[in-house]
Amino acid sequence: MTDQEALQTIAAIAEWVREEAPTERAECGDVIRNLNDLTASIDFDALDDRAAQVLFGDVLRALEHSVAEGVPA
Repeated sequence: MTDQEALQTIAAIAEWVREEAPTERAECGDVIRNLNDLTASIDFDALDDRAAQVLFGDVLRALEHSVAEGVPA
């Protein structure tokens, strides 16, 4: 799986959860909102490899931060 494919998958999950699940009450609501904010405006087809790696790092740090804070990712 390429960085772009991983990001597209993460973005799709975050968007689906934000639309379908009650994130205001969910323990993972902040994580989902953060992931959605990081990925919602991205044109993944136009993303070059370097930009994908940077964004993937941002997404990974957001997930690692949620784990460090004790929030289920």
